[in-house]
Amino acid sequence: MFKPAQIILLGYITVILLGSLILMLPAMTAPGKDLTFIDAVFTSTSAICVTGLTVVDTATFFSFWGQIVILVLIQCGGLGYMTLTTLIAIGLGRRIEYRDRLALKETFSLETPGGVVRFTLNVLKYTFTFEALGAFFLLISFIGRYPLPKAIFASIFHSVSAFCNAGFSIFSNNFEDFVQNPLVNITLCFLIILGGLGFMVLKEIITKRRVITLHSKVVIRVTILLLLAGTLLILLFEWDNPNTIGMLSPGYKVLTSFFQAVTPRTAGFNTVPIDSMRSISLFIIIFLMFIGASPGGTGGGIKTTTFALLLGVVKGVAQEKNRVEYFHRRIPNETIYRAIAQTILPFLLVAIVSIIIMSYQHDNPTRIIFEVFSAFGTVGLSTGITPTLFSLSKFLLVIMMYYGKVGLLGLAIYPVKKDEKECILYPEEGVQL
Repeated sequence: MFKPAQIILLGYITVILLGSLILMLPAMTAPGKDLTFIDAVFTSTSAICVTGLTVVDTATFFSFWGQIVILVLIQCGGLGYMTLTTLIAIGLGRRIEYRDRLALKETFSLETPGGVVRFTLNVLKYTFTFEALGAFFLLISFIGRYPLPKAIFASIFHSVSAFCNAGFSIFSNNFEDFVQNPLVNITLCFLIILGGLGFMVLKEIITKRRVITLHSKVVIRVTILLLLAGTLLILLFEWDNPNTIGMLSPGYKVLTSFFQAVTPRTAGFNTVPIDSMRSISLFIIIFLMFIGASPGGTGGGIKTTTFALLLGVVKGVAQEKNRVEYFHRRIPNETIYRAIAQTILPFLLVAIVSIIIMSYQHDNPTRIIFEVFSAFGTVGLSTGITPTLFSLSKFLLVIMMYYGKVGLLGLAIYPVKKDEKECILYPEEGVQL
């Protein structure tokens, strides 16, 4: 019998492989284009894990039907495997088993499985409502630029991609042509932020709960902090860069800096060429990509709450406290340990994968590190080296995207006896720090 977390892990692998096989069908690519197996797996993984890294140009390599398949995979990845299976089960009139309720609890990072089916239905309602609104506002900007059918499809595709924090675009240069279009910029930012907040937080905001949970307070505070800090730092270091925002008016410089501070939160769109940004700006984006979005949402990374707890640990040490407190609440030690593990494990994995790729892929180390962090954070921002990577490098990035999507659920593959209890308490002895 599989555990709930293992069901989710195997479910994602199954959908990734199925998506890969479908994308390899001749009808999915443009005339004269053939998709190799590794590129199909890479594209399918990037879509399901809502990353956005691409080894081929989505706009020109895939046919309309291929883009439809990518759109469906993005929606599946954004909602989550268990959400879709639950929707199908409800449609067929099936009863949702307790095991499936536990898996849904894991998917949305809920505390208990109670009311999880109702919560899942709310997730679907919120998702399709915001995606429809986003598509409407994007259509206003696209309708005069493209033929009506393409404008409608582009609006839907990019709205879904933005809310799911995927970063896939059917424009060859992403959104660089819209750098001075406030409506497109603000609409995409709005969708990205909402998708990255997490469905629990969205529910509390939409239902206007009088008592906001500690989780939502922490998520909102850290999100605002990262957006403001990211905007100011990118604005500062790119202000006079003629290849990015240097030639824009002050107002558009602020708007573009804000957009590029929002997208590393695992969305992956860009309105300026990423490979033209200064190295210090790339490292700021790497930092934002590593933190990512919030639990229970459509984004990746170590999560905003994890970052908040790490800051809380530092604050506690500085104040000579042996506990972490937020908003007059004490955080359980078990949660602190999990946050530390959720930071150290991916950082070590990113370091190892980066070293392996740099050992044989002769390219700028900063670009390689940027690419690996982008894969783990399920962001999709790229300095342009992804299509030139060797097959092994692509496979390693596939692993990073998958790990970035499932996170610590990956530990579920190890057999652990839950009934084992600590019966020995060893003597205490310190070490030098």
